Amino acid sequence: MVYDPNKKEEEDLWTRKFIQDYGSKYGITNTDIGWDDPSKSVMLGGESVITPTRVEEGKSYASADAMRQAIDDYAVRQGLSEKKDIVNPYDPKNDYSTKIDELLGSVMDAKKFEYNPETDPLFKAYQKQYGIAGDRSLANTMSQATGITGGRLSSWATSAGQQAKSLYDQQLMSRVPELAGAAYSREQQELANKMGLIGTLGGLDERAYGRGRDVMADERYADEVARELDRQRAGDVRYAEETAYGRERDTAADLRYSKEFDYNKTRDAINDARYKKEFDYKVEQDKISKISKETEIDEETLGAMYFDMMNSEDPTQWLVNESKYMTNDELKALEKLLPKEASDLIGQIIAGAYAAGSE
Repeated sequence: MVYDPNKKEEEDLWTRKFIQDYGSKYGITNTDIGWDDPSKSVMLGGESVITPTRVEEGKSYASADAMRQAIDDYAVRQGLSEKKDIVNPYDPKNDYSTKIDELLGSVMDAKKFEYNPETDPLFKAYQKQYGIAGDRSLANTMSQATGITGGRLSSWATSAGQQAKSLYDQQLMSRVPELAGAAYSREQQELANKMGLIGTLGGLDERAYGRGRDVMADERYADEVARELDRQRAGDVRYAEETAYGRERDTAADLRYSKEFDYNKTRDAINDARYKKEFDYKVEQDKISKISKETEIDEETLGAMYFDMMNSEDPTQWLVNESKYMTNDELKALEKLLPKEASDLIGQIIAGAYAAGSE
C-alpha cells in the first residue's frame, strides 16, 4: 500500500511504511528509521521525531498527519529539500525507434525467396522484346516460304514460321535463371540495405538516448549539489548552535569548577587547621608524657593542669590563682612545659617573690 501524502487519514498507520513512502521525497530511506523501543519513540537519523499512539505485534502506529508534520519538521532541521523527479527527456517512441520497428518487422516477416517470372518487371520487358522479335521472325520466315511456293501459304511455311518464333521463346526462357539470380540478388541487397539502415537508425537512437541520459545526469547532479548545500547550511546552523551551547556549558562548568575549587580550598584549610591542632596536641601530649616520667608527676594530672591553663582566658592569671593548690614539684613540672615568660613566673611563685609582691 502506498500512502497518498496529501490524503488525511483518520486511522493510525504503520510508521515504517508511511515514513518510507512520504519521506522518500526528502531522500529518507529505510536505513534512517529506528526505534527507542517501539512503544516509546520513532527515530530518524538517531533523532526522536514522534511517539507512536499504539504498538501491535511489534509494529508502531501513529496518525498520518502527525507523522507527516514530524517528517517535515525533521527535514527542516536537517536541511533536507524535496527531491525532484529527474525524468529522462528521451522519448522511447521517437521517429528513430518507430522506423526501426517497421524495418525489423519487414525483415522478420520476409517470406522465403521464390521466383515468379510473371511478377518480375524485367522478365516482362524481355518477354515483350522477345515477343516482338519472334513475331517479326515468324512473319519474315512465312513471307520467305510463300515466296518459294509462288505466294501460296503452305503448312511448311507455317511450320517454319512457328519454329522461328519458338526459337525466340526458347531464348526468353533461357534467361529465366539469370533473371531469377538477379531477382534474388536484388532481394538480398534490399535486406542488406534494411539492416544497414537499422544499424544507422539504431546509432542515432542511441545518441538521442545518450543525450537524454546526460541531461538527466546533469539535473541529478545539480539536485545533489543543491541538497548538499542545504545540508551544509543546516550543518553550519547546527554547528553555531552547538558552539553557543558549548560555550554556555563551558561557562557553567567553569563556574561550577570555581565553586568546587573554593569549597575544596576552604575544606582543605579546615582540614589543615584540624590536622595542625591534632598534631600540636600530639606533640604537647608526648611532651607531657615525657616530663611526667622525668618528674614522676601523674601524667593525667599534669595534662589536666596544663590544658586547663592553656584553655583559660588568661593563662597567667590562672597560674597565679591555682598555684596555691599545687606542690613545688607540680609547678616545676609545668615550668618545663611552658614558654620562658611563664616559666619565669613559676620560678617567682616557687621562690615566694610573686606572693610577697602581691601582698
